[in-house]
Amino acid sequence: MVELQLLKEHFQNLYFDGLNGGKSKFKRNNDSEPYQLNSIISEDEFNQFLKENNIILYKNVLKQYEDGEIIGYFLPQE
Repeated sequence: MVELQLLKEHFQNLYFDGLNGGKSKFKRNNDSEPYQLNSIISEDEFNQFLKENNIILYKNVLKQYEDGEIIGYFLPQE
């Protein structure tokens, strides 16, 4: 399982077809600044999400492949 944290300004521009439940799996986290939308997903869903959205990983950061802009974070769950 993977905890996925997406920054709100990128949320509407992403594809969620590979996630069971799609966008509805994400909950708003107002405690963080800037606020994020969080979900815990399977590793298969995570890999599909990365492919659909052309995202690369750098440490625990999700970046857009084209311009390297940070769109969120991920944390492996045990």
